[in-house]
Amino acid sequence: MQYLFLASAVIMFSVYGMVSAVYSRRADNRLFLYLAFVALGVALFFLAYNRFAFVFDWPTAAYSLLFGAAFLSAVLFMVKAQKIGNVAITALVINLSMFLPTLFGIFAYDGTVGGFFFIGIALLAGAVVLFNLPGKAKTESVSGFSDTAPPQTLAAGRAEAAANIRQGRKRNRLLWAAFTFTAFTANGACGIFQMIQQKTRGGAFKAEFMIAASAVVFLAAAAALLFGRAKIGRAALKVNAPFGAAAGILTAATNLFVMLLVSGGALPLGVIYPLIAAGGLAVAYIVSMAVFREKMPFLKHIAFLLGVVSIVFFNL
Repeated sequence: MQYLFLASAVIMFSVYGMVSAVYSRRADNRLFLYLAFVALGVALFFLAYNRFAFVFDWPTAAYSLLFGAAFLSAVLFMVKAQKIGNVAITALVINLSMFLPTLFGIFAYDGTVGGFFFIGIALLAGAVVLFNLPGKAKTESVSGFSDTAPPQTLAAGRAEAAANIRQGRKRNRLLWAAFTFTAFTANGACGIFQMIQQKTRGGAFKAEFMIAASAVVFLAAAAALLFGRAKIGRAALKVNAPFGAAAGILTAATNLFVMLLVSGGALPLGVIYPLIAAGGLAVAYIVSMAVFREKMPFLKHIAFLLGVVSIVFFNL
């Protein structure tokens, strides 16, 4: 049964990634409006799962607050980082945050692990990096920031202006590093808080945990829309409502299967997140090749192979 939960988590996680990718290409996407519908989707899913019952539990409420705050921080700081830095590199760093709950699970609950596990971790890390590496851009440096000064500065050729540009670029790099690190930490913290809640409450209050967390996200998104006096038209609703609700349901399903794996105890906590990540990478590769007929770069083929081999090592 645990492997069925694992396969289901991989599928839900992969489909969520596809939905998010399609949504990101839509012109009228509104972050806080989208997050509000994501929260509604999560809440409705878990209300239905729990047969519309809700049992209040103070420790669970505290973990839900932490989870909701961490989720919001991860999303907001990721968006901030992507605005001033390379989108692909930002996403790559944040994707690696899965190793935070992995390491926490090992040291807090699993105890010692064998050498094969660390080989699998190294292979999976390499697979994630290779699969998410951005293509070369003429206007971007290795760090993901433009090294080309604005045309007006080049035309003027003034040393003072050039110094200001360099200073501004350095400041952006520092801000990008700070935003990305915060998003990385917050995203990993979501898995840690969820793991602690399930372990300390004996696998109970799954629905209550996620419903309360989604309430935190919804209230924050609603407040941002209200105080920001955002104008929400029919066009914005047509894009954000269905995509947000779909993403919320897929997120809820993924989290449900993860919590079932965490509370089930059949799989070591240290391998749950790596196996989902490796499985998601494999599914993304297969769908891209078989369904969308995309021409995959050589490095993505290597990433796929590394991901598959990592799964083998995690099961040794």
